Amino acid sequence: MKAIEKAKELVNKFIDYSDPTFEEEDGDGSLHLTFCAIEQFNNAIKCALICVEEIIENISDISTYGSSVELKWRERMIYWEEVKQEIEKL
Repeated sequence: MKAIEKAKELVNKFIDYSDPTFEEEDGDGSLHLTFCAIEQFNNAIKCALICVEEIIENISDISTYGSSVELKWRERMIYWEEVKQEIEKL
């Protein structure tokens, strides 16, 4: 799967779990919750970035220097870094 496709897939998976509301003050000083699809999308992006950053961190902790396994992990690291960049563009 291309990095952009994975980025969109992750954000879409988090949309339903992202709080689309925020507090807004009325003219009389009272607060109420307002639905905002943009806020929901931004929250989903934040969640997806947290997920990808955890993956990158865990991959970077793997030490298999000098082996063919290391090359595979480097490829995965590059892929997930590309996914992170694509999420940040959304």
